[in-house]
Amino acid sequence: MAKVNPFHTNSKEYAPSHHEVYHDEDNCPDGKRIKPEHREDGTGGKRRCLECDKLHKPHDRPPQPDRRHA
Repeated sequence: MAKVNPFHTNSKEYAPSHHEVYHDEDNCPDGKRIKPEHREDGTGGKRRCLECDKLHKPHDRPPQPDRRHA
Protein backbone atom coordinates (compact mmCIF):
# COMPACT_ATOMS: atom_id res chain seq x y z
CA MET A 1 0.00 0.00 0.00
CA ALA A 2 1.40 3.31 -1.04
CA LYS A 3 0.20 6.83 -0.92
CA VAL A 4 -0.54 8.51 -4.22
CA ASN A 5 -1.23 12.14 -4.97
CA PRO A 6 -4.79 12.92 -3.89
CA PHE A 7 -7.46 12.79 -6.58
CA HIS A 8 -11.23 12.98 -6.78
CA THR A 9 -13.95 12.88 -9.42
CA ASN A 10 -16.94 14.97 -10.33
CA SER A 11 -17.86 12.85 -13.34
CA LYS A 12 -21.55 12.01 -13.66
CA GLU A 13 -20.49 8.48 -14.59
CA TYR A 14 -20.10 7.70 -10.87
CA ALA A 15 -22.59 7.65 -8.01
CA PRO A 16 -23.01 10.91 -6.08
CA SER A 17 -21.27 9.33 -3.08
CA HIS A 18 -18.06 9.22 -5.17
CA HIS A 19 -18.26 12.99 -5.58
CA GLU A 20 -18.01 13.54 -1.82
CA VAL A 21 -14.53 12.06 -1.25
CA TYR A 22 -10.94 12.05 -2.44
CA HIS A 23 -8.54 9.12 -2.68
CA ASP A 24 -4.84 8.90 -1.79
CA GLU A 25 -4.06 5.17 -1.51
CA ASP A 26 -3.09 3.11 -4.55
CA ASN A 27 -4.92 -0.02 -3.31
CA CYS A 28 -8.25 1.68 -2.68
CA PRO A 29 -10.91 -0.37 -4.51
CA ASP A 30 -13.18 2.66 -4.93
CA GLY A 31 -10.35 4.83 -6.24
CA LYS A 32 -9.30 2.11 -8.69
CA ARG A 33 -12.78 2.20 -10.26
CA ILE A 34 -12.32 5.84 -11.31
CA LYS A 35 -11.00 5.97 -14.85
CA PRO A 36 -7.87 8.12 -15.33
CA GLU A 37 -9.76 10.48 -17.64
CA HIS A 38 -12.31 11.15 -14.87
CA ARG A 39 -9.73 11.92 -12.16
CA GLU A 40 -9.15 15.46 -10.96
CA ASP A 41 -5.98 16.32 -9.05
CA GLY A 42 -6.18 17.29 -5.39
CA THR A 43 -8.67 16.80 -2.61
CA GLY A 44 -11.27 19.18 -4.04
CA GLY A 45 -12.03 20.23 -0.46
CA LYS A 46 -13.57 16.80 0.15
CA ARG A 47 -13.03 14.30 2.96
CA ARG A 48 -10.83 11.24 2.55
CA CYS A 49 -12.53 8.10 1.27
CA LEU A 50 -13.34 5.61 4.05
CA GLU A 51 -11.52 2.83 2.18
CA CYS A 52 -8.38 5.00 1.86
CA ASP A 53 -8.70 5.81 5.54
CA LYS A 54 -8.82 2.09 6.43
CA LEU A 55 -5.76 1.41 4.29
CA HIS A 56 -3.87 4.33 5.79
CA LYS A 57 -4.56 3.67 9.48
CA PRO A 58 -2.41 0.54 9.89
CA HIS A 59 0.62 2.72 9.12
CA ASP A 60 -0.28 5.11 11.93
CA ARG A 61 -0.69 2.55 14.70
CA PRO A 62 2.24 1.40 16.82
CA PRO A 63 2.98 -2.34 16.59
CA GLN A 64 0.89 -4.42 18.97
CA PRO A 65 2.47 -7.11 21.17
CA ASP A 66 1.99 -10.69 20.09
CA ARG A 67 -0.54 -12.07 22.59
CA ARG A 68 -0.85 -15.56 21.14
CA HIS A 69 1.61 -16.93 23.70
CA ALA A 70 0.31 -15.07 26.75
